[in-house]
Amino acid sequence: MELNLLIFVVLSFVGYISFIINRYGVLPSISESYYKMKDDNLFGGGLFTLFIWSLSFPLIIVGNTSLMFFAGAFLAFVGAATAFKDLKMTRRVHNIGAIGGIGFGFLSMIIDFNLFEIAYFMIVISLSLFLLKTKNLIWWVEILAFVLIILGLFIAKV
Repeated sequence: MELNLLIFVVLSFVGYISFIINRYGVLPSISESYYKMKDDNLFGGGLFTLFIWSLSFPLIIVGNTSLMFFAGAFLAFVGAATAFKDLKMTRRVHNIGAIGGIGFGFLSMIIDFNLFEIAYFMIVISLSLFLLKTKNLIWWVEILAFVLIILGLFIAKV
C-alpha cells in the first residue's frame, strides 16, 4: 500500500506542476496557482486544494510517524487557507502551514528516518538558490522540498 500511495503522490505532484507550468509558467510560488486558476475561472481555484490534500494525507499515512503527521497536517492547512492574499489571518495560517509542513517533513527525515543527507541537500541547494538570486525562489524551494521529502519516503519505506 505504501508504494501505491507514494506513486499516487508522485503522479499528483508531477501532473499538477506540469499542468501549472504548461498553462502559466513558473510562478512566484506553487500557492500562486490558486489565484491564476481562480482568475481563469478554472475549477474556482479548488484544484489547488485538491492537489495539496492529495499530497498531505498520503504522506501522513506513508510516513506513519508523529513528525510526518504534523508535516502533513500543516500542509493540509495550506490547502484549506488558499486565499493567502485576501485576509491577514488566512495568510498567517497559509504561511505557518507551509513552513510547518516543510519543517516537520525535514525533521522527520532526520529524526525518524536518519536521512540527514536529504536535509543537508535541502539546506545547501536552497542556500545556493538564494545566493544566486534565483527568480521565483519560493517556487523552487517548494519544489525541492516536495521532491526531497517524497524521495526520502521512497528511500525509507520502499
